[in-house]
Amino acid sequence: MREEENPRLVAMSDLGDAAIREGDPDVRGWRVRAADGSVVGAVDDLIVDTHARRARYLRVRLDDGGDGKIVIVPVGVASIDPLHDDVFIPSISADTLHGLEPLRGPRVERDYEVSILHGLDDEDRDSATMRRDAERLRAEPADEYYGRDQFDEERFYAPRRKTKERELMESMAVTGVSDDDEAPEIVGEVRGGLMSVPIIHESGEEGADVPPTREDDRRGDRATDRKSTLDHGDEENLPPRSR
Repeated sequence: MREEENPRLVAMSDLGDAAIREGDPDVRGWRVRAADGSVVGAVDDLIVDTHARRARYLRVRLDDGGDGKIVIVPVGVASIDPLHDDVFIPSISADTLHGLEPLRGPRVERDYEVSILHGLDDEDRDSATMRRDAERLRAEPADEYYGRDQFDEERFYAPRRKTKERELMESMAVTGVSDDDEAPEIVGEVRGGLMSVPIIHESGEEGADVPPTREDDRRGDRATDRKSTLDHGDEENLPPRSR
C-alpha cells in the first residue's frame, strides 16, 4: 500500500497543533550516534502516525560531507540517552546508516519504508527472497506493519522516562517499615509516568496529632452543638436516662 492511498504518516513539523507527550523531550535537533558512538547526524524531524498518534520514524539528516542526506530510522531501533540530549542507535553502524536510500520528497511511501527495513536488516538473503518479502510487507495492513517492535515509541522514550520516574521515587519521603512493624496504613498514592508511589500514614506516639478527616469534623460539630445546649440550661428538656 502506498502513502497516497493511506496518508497517515506526516512530519511533526507539518502538524500545526501537534505536541510531544507531556514529560517527553522534543528530540528534534539532537545528535544521532551510531553503534560505535560516533555522531552520524542529527534528528531533522519526527514522522508521526496520525491514526495512532505515535511517532514511527526519526527523520535524520546525515553528516555525509555533502548537503546532508535525509533518511528515516524506525523509532524503536533507537533510544534516548538517559542523561544527555543524544539519540543512540545501538544496533546500527555508521556505514549502514550512510548506506540507506535517501528520502526524496515530503511523503513517506510504503515502498520507501520497506527499503529502509531491508537496508537495516543484516540477514544475508538472495534477491528472490528479498522480492517476496518486499511484496508481503507492501501488502500488510498498517496496524500489522506498525505492530513490530521497530515502531514502538515506548522503547525509544523508555530510558528518559525511567530516569524521571527514579528521580520521582527518590524525591518522595516514604518511611521505611521494618519486619517488626505493623503493616503501614496506605492513605493514597502519587502517580508518575509508569509508576505509582504509595503515601503511607506514619504512626506516631499515642496522642500524636493526626489530621482530622471530614467525618471527624462532622462529629465535632455535633458534639459542640450538644454541649452548647447543655451550657444554656436546657438539661430539663432532655429525656431521662434509662437505668
